[in-house]
Amino acid sequence: MKTLIYTFIFLGFIYQSKAQYYVRTKKNIGVLGMYNLRPTATQQALTSPTPFFQLGLCRQFGKYAVPEMGITIAAPPAPGLNPTFEGLFTGLQLRKNLIKLNQRKHGAKCKAELLECFLTPEYRYSLNNIRNSNQGQFSVRYGLGLYHVESGGSKRAKAWVTKVEAYHRTYIGGRQDLPHEFGIALRIQHFKTYDFLR
Repeated sequence: MKTLIYTFIFLGFIYQSKAQYYVRTKKNIGVLGMYNLRPTATQQALTSPTPFFQLGLCRQFGKYAVPEMGITIAAPPAPGLNPTFEGLFTGLQLRKNLIKLNQRKHGAKCKAELLECFLTPEYRYSLNNIRNSNQGQFSVRYGLGLYHVESGGSKRAKAWVTKVEAYHRTYIGGRQDLPHEFGIALRIQHFKTYDFLR
């Protein structure tokens, strides 16, 4: 009971001093960009990998689930040619925080970089029939992510999250002699915030 009373007194003191403390709502949306390396069927494993890109949108639900969807674009096979639109992709990232790195205090704020692991089942609808038969449409992407966290009353710190992810992709079905893919992703999410004292 005393704890509850002290909490109300503390909140009242903050309110009277017109301090602000922003919290995130569930209204968020993010953009996702992935750079992938894959060898072609006629090349040896990890030799002269051919890059392709994935661009999409994502939204976080709770602490652990981040659905995503977007488009896949292959890099030009030769200089002077245009990139090739390959198809659509969708996935569900399941993430888990591991440890905080380089935790530090800057004024009234605490800052740190946080390491997480993730597993993402994926489905791709490809416009290239040869690619479908070679690699299949289902895959699993897994790896580690690093993002910056900041506590305190900063609206900007609460509104934006930037993550860098390194991953490995394994295909389910299709030809088994094709090497797996590696890649790196940049994920930027914007959260709606509000001052809970207002």
